[in-house]
Amino acid sequence: MSGPVRPRLEGVIPPLVTPLRSRDELDAPALRRVIDHVIEGGVHGVFLLGTTGEGPHLSKSLQRAAVVEGCRAVGGRVPVLVNITDASLVESLKLAEIAASAGAAAVTLSPPFYAPLSQDEVVRHCRELARELPLPFVLYNIPSHAHNEYSLESIRRLAELPNCLGIKDSSARLEFLLTLVREFAHRDDYVVLAGPEEFLMDSVLAGGHGGVSGGANLYPSLYVALYNAAKARDFELALELHNRVLAVAQRIYSVCGYLRALKCALEEAGLCSALPAEPLCVPGEAERTRIRTALEELSIPRYTATV
Repeated sequence: MSGPVRPRLEGVIPPLVTPLRSRDELDAPALRRVIDHVIEGGVHGVFLLGTTGEGPHLSKSLQRAAVVEGCRAVGGRVPVLVNITDASLVESLKLAEIAASAGAAAVTLSPPFYAPLSQDEVVRHCRELARELPLPFVLYNIPSHAHNEYSLESIRRLAELPNCLGIKDSSARLEFLLTLVREFAHRDDYVVLAGPEEFLMDSVLAGGHGGVSGGANLYPSLYVALYNAAKARDFELALELHNRVLAVAQRIYSVCGYLRALKCALEEAGLCSALPAEPLCVPGEAERTRIRTALEELSIPRYTATV
């Protein structure tokens, strides 16, 4: 890749859900609705096909449709990141080409899942991809799902690549995340993004660059306000907003698991269907009632389209 454009990735970058009409059919109008909702809420970018976007559970054709329709709906208003992680290097490169053609700003990649890999193999795989990628990339560290991870030493080695923009850390280890913030504090061109939204405040206060916060699909202005307060070092306001973010996780995600509950909450808020990709299933009526009650008690507004 020659002369890559290096977008500045910082702030709140929600990992978008992938709205579905049926098992293998994208709900493009709902995807546009979610995108308009988060951009109107002040987010600084969007992330397609991550864990929240159910990327690994979608067919290749559905992944590609989500990328093309998502980039079209964003229309250049904010940078778009696309997760290209796959067990196959060839499939990762194919999706990266589609992302580049659609107008994405960067791709993200985890170590390939399934086969256990040594750290030398993880680094070699990433370097092989990096040589052929049409876009700059962000490392995506999520060992709970990929079952392979980027060690600190591997992250250091890969940070030397000219098209590596930074890392999204979803290790769910706050100490490791803060170590990364300190490790790259001297690099103006390298971003460290928090995966778990519960770590957004701590990360930004420590000098991190923002977060990929799933709850921002539902209530984007809350997460943007938290980021702004932490960046401004308004500790009192940041703590108040942080507690509200924690309440979303405790009251909504705990009902039936993060993704199922989030999609159900989005349906209740008028944004998209609760239908998840298989093998997950739509929450039952008792779970939906609990989620509806939580939305009301947390004062999370319903979506209202702007004209």
